[in-house]
Amino acid sequence: MKNSDPVRKRAKRVPKTAEQRDELKQVKAEHSAAFNQAVQDARNIIGDLIDKLSIDFSYNTEYIAEKLHLGGHALRQRRSTAINNAYAHCVAMCEKECTFY
Repeated sequence: MKNSDPVRKRAKRVPKTAEQRDELKQVKAEHSAAFNQAVQDARNIIGDLIDKLSIDFSYNTEYIAEKLHLGGHALRQRRSTAINNAYAHCVAMCEKECTFY
């Protein structure tokens, strides 16, 4: 081998068999179904929580849903205090040994 010959940097990929591809598809489908079910369950829990808070504090459900929203462009454009930002602010103030918390 000369210095001018190209050096192989990685091994060639071994093609997967049809059984391996089918098994991988099945695993991905099961994972996707489990994830979608978990997201749906979380949405149901959040919906129940929003309903409970709206009844307890006499606020509109949309108002509480906005306050609970944890991301997205709506919060960035509004720049108003949300629950997650208020909690982070209180924790930071308590670390500074602030007494108003």
